[in-house]
Amino acid sequence: SCSAGLVTAGNGNGLEDVELMDLNQREASTYSNESSAVYLPCATMPQRGTVVLAQCESRLSSVDVFEKVLNAAMEGCQMVFKVMEACIRERTGKLLAAKSGNVTISTNFV
Repeated sequence: SCSAGLVTAGNGNGLEDVELMDLNQREASTYSNESSAVYLPCATMPQRGTVVLAQCESRLSSVDVFEKVLNAAMEGCQMVFKVMEACIRERTGKLLAAKSGNVTISTNFV
């Protein structure tokens, strides 16, 4: 699952809303004092593009804000899925090669 949010940030020309992904609660703790911050923990099934869980923990000003944050969360979950899938495919390839005697497998996970 991923958590997405919308915070108001200064960019030199004024304030604008910025979507962000939060995988380890660092951003949530950084912006926890922002009254305009929106938090939306989300779990998806990336292969299907469906939302399994969306738990909005903030008051929203409009449906557009919800859609913007939900889209950011879905995109973030898709990115995490792609990284995990690539790692699994790489590891599986190495295991299959080792099984046929072509490679040795290191068990040192760092």
